Amino acid sequence: MSPALVISLLLTGVVQPLDTTRRVHDFAGVIPADEGRQLEALCQEVEQQTTAQVAIVTVPSLDGVTVEEYATELFKEWGIGKRDVNNGILLLVAPNERRIRIEVGYGLEPLLTDGLCGEIRDQAILPAFRQLDYAGGIRAGADRIVDVLRANPQAAKGYPGSGPYLLSTVRQEALVAIGVAIAAAILLIVVSLFAAARRKFSTWYFVAAAFAVVVIWGIAVSLTLRLQPARRPWVWLGSAGALVAGSMWQHWRKYRRYGPRGCSKCGTPFELLGEQADDEHLNEVQRLEEKIGSVDYDVWYCPACLHADTEAYINYFSNFSRCPKCQYRTFKEGPQQTIRAATTLTSGLARVEGRCVHCNHKTLREIVLPRLAVVSSGGSSGSSFGSSSFGGGSSSSGGGSSFGGGSSGGGGASGSW
Repeated sequence: MSPALVISLLLTGVVQPLDTTRRVHDFAGVIPADEGRQLEALCQEVEQQTTAQVAIVTVPSLDGVTVEEYATELFKEWGIGKRDVNNGILLLVAPNERRIRIEVGYGLEPLLTDGLCGEIRDQAILPAFRQLDYAGGIRAGADRIVDVLRANPQAAKGYPGSGPYLLSTVRQEALVAIGVAIAAAILLIVVSLFAAARRKFSTWYFVAAAFAVVVIWGIAVSLTLRLQPARRPWVWLGSAGALVAGSMWQHWRKYRRYGPRGCSKCGTPFELLGEQADDEHLNEVQRLEEKIGSVDYDVWYCPACLHADTEAYINYFSNFSRCPKCQYRTFKEGPQQTIRAATTLTSGLARVEGRCVHCNHKTLREIVLPRLAVVSSGGSSGSSFGSSSFGGGSSSSGGGSSFGGGSSGGGGASGSW
């Protein structure tokens, strides 16, 4: 006897509605009478507004089958939703097995997606169920479902192509916010580089840009923390956080260098001299360092007292380093010259010559080259034709839904607590 047939036989015991005009059926006895009446009114009201049928069913047992199989069979047996548009929703709760299922009719799948049903389950229903507040969880879940239907009345009627273009979940909103934060961080870097190119960085410009990035980042973190821990996009959030932190650091460095400041003598606002104008305030060696690109000097000039402050910014990517004799960054080593090549039996020897382009100080440095490693021959070559490559890998049948009911295609979300 096939498993499918066994399941079919087992499902002949699915509960039957006592009154087909009612939408709430509490066979497990977990919904107080007053709450049941309110839920019934809620379901009837949204059905009148949108024609979508919302059924809430609790059962004392799943009779040994999964909650997905039970929900699909019950959905089909009861015929939830309009036959021509399949706009039914089933909220099934099995408190003794601690299982829940939101089963969605074909016509509502574009509206109540699996992701959205999972979010309703995780955020509205399961927190109350874990406190054994079944009526509260069912009410919270029903409210969220009804809110979605009311917000999209055309799509709730199940008409093809009437689904919303964008129906966001909190997770999608969090991902969008993280993406915006990444874009803002990149833009902040561009803004900083633009200000550096102009050699002018106003305080208003600095504060406004930094504040915008911090606010966007805060929204992204807030939306992420609203999700269940297992659904939080930690990798994206962490990557965005690193980029935001890096852009803020870059932003602060550029502002410190090019932001406004006062004269250290009289307090009058300083003026940053241009690259040509600041040369007359530099000595010969400083001009040489700027010429070879090892150091960039900024000269801040006071138009009131004529005082000038000079600041040095070292270019660590330059080929020049600090000279051991004159201490200026005008020392450069040449390419390594091999004097004796290394072999597998003996080490080799190389020399590197260095010279300061300012004081002409010269150095000679010897480097011992390590012996060459012995390469063994005849090593096994890895075969790319291992038996496992042709070993009858299973292929997905792509088979249709195991829930073959005519009115729901297995869309929705299940869970336990």
